[in-house]
Amino acid sequence: MGWMRDFVYSSFSDALLPIARPMLEDVVFEILNERQVPTRTDFRELRDLVNGMRGPVSSATSSARRLEERVIALEQAIASLTAQVQATSTPKKASGRKKSSSSKKSPAKKKKAS
Repeated sequence: MGWMRDFVYSSFSDALLPIARPMLEDVVFEILNERQVPTRTDFRELRDLVNGMRGPVSSATSSARRLEERVIALEQAIASLTAQVQATSTPKKASGRKKSSSSKKSPAKKKKAS
C-alpha cells in the first residue's frame, strides 16, 4: 500500500509544481538579493576580470622593477660624481713656513726704490 501512497503524492506534487515554482524562485531570488550572495555569473565575471588584468599588472610590475634598478644605478653614479667633486674641490694644505710681513713689498714700492 506504500507504493500507492507514493504514487498519489508524486502525482499531486507534479500537479502543484508549475504553480509553486515561480513563488519558490521569487523567494530564493529575494533571499539572494537581500543577502548579496554572489551568483555563478558574478564569480565568472570576477574571474574574467582578474584574468584580464594579469597581463597589465605583470607588465607594470616588471616596468616598476626596471625603473627601480635604473634609479639605484643613477643614485650610485651621483654618489660617485659627488665624491669626485668633493675630492677635487678640497683646498691644499699650506706649507708650515710663514712669511714675515716685512718682506712683503708691493710692486709699486719696488719701482720707486730702484
